[in-house]
Amino acid sequence: MPGVETANKVSRKKKIHQAVDFIFSDERGSDGRRIMARLLGKHMYNQPDSDVEDYLISVAEKNPDKIINLYTGGDTPLRILLADALDKHVILIKNKLYMYGDRHILGGTDEAVINWMKNSKNAKVVELIRKDTYPDYEPVVVDKKDDKKENK
Repeated sequence: MPGVETANKVSRKKKIHQAVDFIFSDERGSDGRRIMARLLGKHMYNQPDSDVEDYLISVAEKNPDKIINLYTGGDTPLRILLADALDKHVILIKNKLYMYGDRHILGGTDEAVINWMKNSKNAKVVELIRKDTYPDYEPVVVDKKDDKKENK
């Protein structure tokens, strides 16, 4: 059918353009691009921003959906937590399984671990992982009783 192949080609080019646009308009700037490169498995902390952009653009040209998913997916904070926990050896890979401590098997792939973390019944263990990964981090607890008194 005439035009179908061209339409598919144009559609792919539009996706690549959208992915590249996410890269250039990252609201966190060069730090955000470095985080995205890290989530793709490439540590580029001391690299110039142009090298990071070049890497992300090359990924976008090969697989634009991967870049679009990183920027629009709701699981990016969990992916960052997983990457940080792996870097700090809070989560270890033993026998091709991601493990937290000796008792918690999280999964066999990054995606399996992210799905495990999303499960609400694992929220307590995820919070323990977060505390071990970021020991200086303390969540702000808002006391709802004090809010009611101030509103009166």
